[in-house]
Amino acid sequence: MALIEKQTAASNTGSAPTLSKTSASAFDWIAVALVVIGGLNWGLVGLFNFDLVAFLFGAMTDIARLTYVVVAIAALYAIFSFSKLSAAHR
Repeated sequence: MALIEKQTAASNTGSAPTLSKTSASAFDWIAVALVVIGGLNWGLVGLFNFDLVAFLFGAMTDIARLTYVVVAIAALYAIFSFSKLSAAHR
C-alpha cells in the first residue's frame, strides 16, 4: 500500500541489493481512505459518543449498514496488504 519499497536481488556483479519502488493502485488509496474514515468515526464514538455514520445516514439504516460493511472490507484488505508488504521485506 502507499509507496512500497522492496528489495530486489543484486545483479550477478556481487553489489549490494538495491531498492525499487512501486506505487499504490487506486483501490489501495480508497481502502486507506475508508480505514482512516472508520478510525476517525470510532474515535468520535469513543470520545464523544457520536457516531457520524448514524448521524449522516440514520441509525442502522441499510445505507449505514452498507457503510460499516464497506469500511470493514477495506480494513480486511489493509490487513492483507500489510501482511504481504511485511513478507516482502523479510
